[in-house]
Amino acid sequence: MDPFIRLTSVSLLLPSGLIAALACTSGQAPPGRLLTEAGGSTLCGSTLCADSSSPGADSSSADSAVPDDYFGICSEDNWCWETPLPQGNTLLAAWGTSTENIWVVGEIGTALWHDGTRWNSAPAPTTERLNAVWTDSSGDVWVAGNAGQLWQRTGDSWTQHLLPSIGDAGAGALPDLLGLWSDGSTVWAVGSGGVIYEIAGGNITSLASPTVNDLRGVWSSGIEIWAVGNNGTAVHWDGIEWIDINPGTRRDLYSVHGSSTDNVWIAGERSVVRRFDGDSWSNMATGDSVDAVGEFRRIVVSGPDRAQVVGLDGVVFTWDGVIRCAEVGGGNALPLDGGINGGSCPTVAPDWSPNPAGHTDDFLGAWGDSESLFAVGERGSMMLWTGPARTVVARGTLDNVLAISGSSADDIWAVGDRSLHFDGQAWTEEASGTDRALYAVTTLSADNAYAVGTGGNALHFDGTDWLSMPASTTAWLRGVWTNGQNGWFVGGGGERALLNGSNWVSVPSSFTTDLLDVWGTSPDDVWAVGEGGTILHYNGAVWIPVPSGPGGGVTASIRAVHGIDESHVWAVGGGGLILEYDGQSWTTAQDSETYSLNGVWANAADNVFAVGTGGTILRYDGVSWQAESAGTQNSLNDVWSSGDGHVWTGGQNGTILHRHDPL
Repeated sequence: MDPFIRLTSVSLLLPSGLIAALACTSGQAPPGRLLTEAGGSTLCGSTLCADSSSPGADSSSADSAVPDDYFGICSEDNWCWETPLPQGNTLLAAWGTSTENIWVVGEIGTALWHDGTRWNSAPAPTTERLNAVWTDSSGDVWVAGNAGQLWQRTGDSWTQHLLPSIGDAGAGALPDLLGLWSDGSTVWAVGSGGVIYEIAGGNITSLASPTVNDLRGVWSSGIEIWAVGNNGTAVHWDGIEWIDINPGTRRDLYSVHGSSTDNVWIAGERSVVRRFDGDSWSNMATGDSVDAVGEFRRIVVSGPDRAQVVGLDGVVFTWDGVIRCAEVGGGNALPLDGGINGGSCPTVAPDWSPNPAGHTDDFLGAWGDSESLFAVGERGSMMLWTGPARTVVARGTLDNVLAISGSSADDIWAVGDRSLHFDGQAWTEEASGTDRALYAVTTLSADNAYAVGTGGNALHFDGTDWLSMPASTTAWLRGVWTNGQNGWFVGGGGERALLNGSNWVSVPSSFTTDLLDVWGTSPDDVWAVGEGGTILHYNGAVWIPVPSGPGGGVTASIRAVHGIDESHVWAVGGGGLILEYDGQSWTTAQDSETYSLNGVWANAADNVFAVGTGGTILRYDGVSWQAESAGTQNSLNDVWSSGDGHVWTGGQNGTILHRHDPL
């Protein structure tokens, strides 16, 4: 089973002496590191996945409680990634000058920089998607993104370059910038609607474009510039004017790159690869395994005899200048006047070599040179090839964290599509004994935890193994609460079962509404919540329906409940719903939002957290609810705190975030 993130072989980027100097001797991973397999070890000392001095260099305040040896990228509110590492937002572009100077950008303004020693977070001051990045050896960095976002970084600060609005699109409307390139003195940005901008000497000029099709890539050599985009669009600046050219395809084109004016390559949809030799375009995919294998998103050219393409489903191919004899009549193979081998082969084709990624995650951006290729993509995936050797720098997952609970800061369980345990040093995948998803977990101590999930699965952890507990139901179980001797689980169709020592005893009921969570202060004070605004209270003898507010209450789904005592209880749900219970009645604190809340945790009456869709994190300080930056738009499903200034939340695509600041 693949782990959330594999951090193997990343030492290829480091001198051997430095590897030895940084090698781990304890067999333990530093805080925030996910071990690769249950009971296994991890490779530490590789600076591609670690920042041993200041891992979120521009992402947290000077008084942050984030430890110096923490590896995850942190948001401005000190919510830091713990899985995957260094972060899990989708990355859309990469560029660099060497393996000691690589920039990557992506969703919600994500920008990371590897300086040869560590990954640093350097997010642009925007939450828009960043689609392109360019940098040089002097440290000049440009990024471009949606809604006209164009930023330049010099030193440690970002400067925004404001584009003129497009009148036809409405006052103030700005195009999405999809491609970016610079020759070191002039910058070109292209984007939606065929826009082309030139930035030189601090001035931005909108150039007359010969197309209205979206342009997705741009590259230059000398005075000549090429840009490509949708519907096979390719435009060329010859030093005098922009000309619409025909590269021989109507497929969408995503990338253009080259090494000279007579070695220009383009790549795109349906495995399109074309090469311009100064006179004409040639089909460089025909007759080889690269043909019709997928969707190419980036092409990197490092010389007349080297080109590499990356794309969707983990596709990566390299061409090293080798041509081979193609079967006569086998498609539109490249002709070679006079043939080869004494004229015995009238048609030839480029000989592409696959670079297996070992997975099917989409690669969306890449940078490379004559020796290396670095690709980035979905869910924070980063991969390096040095020759044929593959290094998985970071990798996300499709598996979701559905619930999180602990007994202390060094004993935390995260369950869902997989089960993970945190021992204060590392997250480790642990066998749960079931292949069914687990929806809820409650942890009492290092040798006493309970989890429930689909198909009536109920489990108990005894300090060594997760063991099945008979539940006498096949319902999907969504919530569990226990004090160790007594407790309840709840689930679909109003399912409820009482924990009596070591057995779950189903409680017959005519109530059939799905219940989604349960929590209590004692065996005679338990709350259950569910669909349609359902709230039930157990008084030690019977379950009693309770109005969720005046006039019959709310009708939204109530997804989670938690509190600190009988008079301080909170419940959250669909539409951003927040309900508060004061010991007498439930009242609505918030609703009618565009997001839904999935989890809530209360440390004190003035310290409550709620999490939800789109990376929503809210904190209640006793007066009002305030939003905090999660640093991701991944949906968050649950939240738990050890009560000592540390809070964890888990969610979509294996996301686990940790808030370090003392509260």
